[in-house]
Amino acid sequence: MVLVLAGISCRDTRPAPLELQGAQLQISNDTVDNWTGVEVWLNRYFRATVSSIPAHSRYMVPLNAFVSGYAQRFDFNHMQITALSLTGKKPDGSPVEITKQFDQGGLAGALGGKQ
Repeated sequence: MVLVLAGISCRDTRPAPLELQGAQLQISNDTVDNWTGVEVWLNRYFRATVSSIPAHSRYMVPLNAFVSGYAQRFDFNHMQITALSLTGKKPDGSPVEITKQFDQGGLAGALGGKQ
């Protein structure tokens, strides 16, 4: 029993880099590098930009701040989120690329991705 408690207390409790919290997205930069030129894509169609996210910080983005190329805003109350990704650059120019993994829902999830 002591081993189980010790294992639980040592768990990594850092937040995921991209975390949906109701109608907001929390971006967590738990790295030692600042990220610049950050673009976040929602459903590969809606985009929000952030000039920089400092190292060891969090940034909140309301989901209605995401806008398509046709100036359509994401409507959290009527649209499903199926894809979420972030790109940016580190100070040395190397890319930052993060994609949130979603569980498959509906028929694809029930069949294990086989149709």
